[in-house]
Amino acid sequence: MKKYLIFVLACLMAAPSFAQKVPKVPKIKGQARIIKQQVRTLGQANALTQIPLSTLVLNNVRKVQGKVILSAPVPNIPQSSLIAERLIAQTLPPTEPFRLPLLLIDPSYEQRLAVAKQYKTTLENFQQFKKEINPVLYYQMKPSERRVLPAVEKARWVDKILAMHNQLRALNILVAPHDQPLVQANLYVQYAMETIEPNFVGLLDSGLREKRTDRKFNQKEFMMEPPKDGRLASLKNYLPYSLRLHQAANKMPAGIKMAVLNDRASALEAIQDKHKTVFCPKWEITTYHDTEALLNDIKYGRVQYDIILTDLMVPGGGGYYLTASLRHQGFGGVILAATAFQPEERLSIGLFNKGFDGMLSLPENFELNKEWPLEMMEHFNNYFYYRDLNGWKR
Repeated sequence: MKKYLIFVLACLMAAPSFAQKVPKVPKIKGQARIIKQQVRTLGQANALTQIPLSTLVLNNVRKVQGKVILSAPVPNIPQSSLIAERLIAQTLPPTEPFRLPLLLIDPSYEQRLAVAKQYKTTLENFQQFKKEINPVLYYQMKPSERRVLPAVEKARWVDKILAMHNQLRALNILVAPHDQPLVQANLYVQYAMETIEPNFVGLLDSGLREKRTDRKFNQKEFMMEPPKDGRLASLKNYLPYSLRLHQAANKMPAGIKMAVLNDRASALEAIQDKHKTVFCPKWEITTYHDTEALLNDIKYGRVQYDIILTDLMVPGGGGYYLTASLRHQGFGGVILAATAFQPEERLSIGLFNKGFDGMLSLPENFELNKEWPLEMMEHFNNYFYYRDLNGWKR
């Protein structure tokens, strides 16, 4: 009996106390239950599509197509891309006529109606313009989809952008600048020009005021159009082409040195070829396909030119860069722009204010027209006529 009691007492001392808690080892089933609970919580979060984006970002989550994804990095999107996408996608309805903020002082009822009608028409035209150019801007915004626009297509879009800008500019002097639909339209046109042709962005702000003091701007004179449209001028068109070509060549002043800048080899070859026979035979013509080469020749005094005929879009700078550099250096010769763009007045004023003296509106492949030497020489003669008539310095 004594031995039995000693054995029982030893067993009780070896057993753990009832007050102590033995830690439980997690079971596989318990872990699975926890995972199921997390999945259930995530599913409930996905149903809450009204969760603010700022809250999701702070919690290191993001919402994609209405679903909340945990522990995902926030995408780093460039600010410029966000602005571009907002301009392309955002559409603001026009301001109601009775809420339209006008810049007119004490306008009459008829004036309010006229401005409201112009406002409505202009913004309707803007929406149509935006609908047409949106696909081009969208793909040009994507680096993987961007392409080099052909010159003809680029010229067509620039003409449309300038036309739309003209309508908005006429509205900007009537409607207050804080009108949001008008603000959006102005920003969109600015972005469209920056995307299609960055060199022409300055034309949007050139306005109709002249900045030069050496001569007055005149669209007909700047385009070097014929000074007279009388009976005798019209009769010249019935003369044989060879005779008119000979007359135009003889009328031109002798001893002129002209540089031609163009990146198309076929155009430069045609000018050199015709120069040997009929095109400006009394002149000395040098052709360039690189802007820097022409700038360096003038900068270091290797050659002096009286006239420079330059394309506006040339690799390495083009006509704008060339003209700005030469005028900064004090170049006093004549600089003429050759472009496929239509002779729109705003474009002409922009070129005039940047230091150009005239503009030739030429087709993309002008050298394919056999009469191009005559047409170009007639424009040159018109320039010299207006120069002598108005007493221009160059």
